[in-house]
Amino acid sequence: MAQFLIKWKIKAVNQQSLAAILQMPEYFNELKKKNILEHRYHIVGHHGGFIIIKVSDHTELEKNLALMPIYNIAKFKIYPLTQMS
Repeated sequence: MAQFLIKWKIKAVNQQSLAAILQMPEYFNELKKKNILEHRYHIVGHHGGFIIIKVSDHTELEKNLALMPIYNIAKFKIYPLTQMS
């Protein structure tokens, strides 16, 4: 399994983005139930945050990103993680 740190930030806050943002907690709960979401962090004072997810490959990573309610209204930076001993 591979872990990724994903930083996301909403491009612009408007009525459409607000509706998508409000759906994110439910989406994160689904990922948590599937043992995909490791950690979730909000950046105080910003419309965005960080998540750490655990997936089997890049295809699963892309699928989980594309299913995010904020996918079309956010910018993402993706960082692969490695375990340090």
